[in-house]
Amino acid sequence: MNSVLTINANALVHNISQIKKRYPNTRILAYLKQNAYSMSDDIVSSILSAADGFGVTDLNAAIKLRSIYADKVIVDASTPPNKNSLFRASKQDITVVVYSAEMIDIIEKNNIKGRYWLKINTGFNRLGVPIGYMDESIKRLQKFSKDKLVLMTHFMDSDIHSSMFKSQLDTWVKLTKAYDLPLSHARSCSVLQGLSPIGDWIRPGLMLYGLDAEQSWDLKLAIGLKAPIYQIRNIKAGEYVGYDHAFQFKKDTRIAITAIGYGDGFPLHLSSESWLALNGEKVSIVGKVSMDFIAVDIGNIEAKVGNYIEIIGPHANIFKGYPFALQTIITNLKHRRMNVEVNYHV
Repeated sequence: MNSVLTINANALVHNISQIKKRYPNTRILAYLKQNAYSMSDDIVSSILSAADGFGVTDLNAAIKLRSIYADKVIVDASTPPNKNSLFRASKQDITVVVYSAEMIDIIEKNNIKGRYWLKINTGFNRLGVPIGYMDESIKRLQKFSKDKLVLMTHFMDSDIHSSMFKSQLDTWVKLTKAYDLPLSHARSCSVLQGLSPIGDWIRPGLMLYGLDAEQSWDLKLAIGLKAPIYQIRNIKAGEYVGYDHAFQFKKDTRIAITAIGYGDGFPLHLSSESWLALNGEKVSIVGKVSMDFIAVDIGNIEAKVGNYIEIIGPHANIFKGYPFALQTIITNLKHRRMNVEVNYHV
């Protein structure tokens, strides 16, 4: 018995159409990083054909997508800073995010003509050229760019109302107003909150799947995940379950032992707003999460071995506050016990 991941194609199409409706004059770079959060970038990209381009974090993934789509912008945000990688990207017409002076040195020294986005570090202190080197970087890199550079940055905070976000945005607006160049700075969380200015390229990722959507957005959940029940046990009041006898039952009940655990990336500690479901009814996890299994209190809900507990779906959502656990779970389950189904019906 395997866990089952369902990708709802119509929901994905609906979600990207909602973005286009809100921002008709802004280009969409659908972010398919890490193999579309492990859901297969070739499958997901074929559904998201309305996007103007695809963003990835692996050069081989970019080259694969280029072999499929001749007319899309393919942006690799993590091209290794070496000559061979930059030449490969140029030859395949892959747009490279340039994020260091060392990369510009290589491009300049080897006369590598290509398509480039220039990433500026406005405070995240991850990848990006320093603010003080921005003007020089633009002048040097533009000489080797086949078209206009796109200037991009990454904001630290997900809340656009935080003081840090406002400070970074203010810095970014002041830095870029002197240049007649396209801008990209909005990812899912800031797009959902109505960031303004939105820029010329937006980079939606998790919002394409309808996860953690703001109530004002009409997005549909495009992912379903369910895990099978391996055993059902009758429990008496006073009994315990799981490691360190951390949970004691106050009344008689039934539990379902379900094949998913922290070894699959399942969160060890869930928020009070997270829940699972069985046959459309909410159920709760009891005891500590094990490596391969969780215990779920199913009470009097009708169930048998082989039925499924809903992890993500219309009645359940463990990712309230844990959206980035999604990729870890899917990656690990794929290696062990998961089937993938693409559903073309809402």
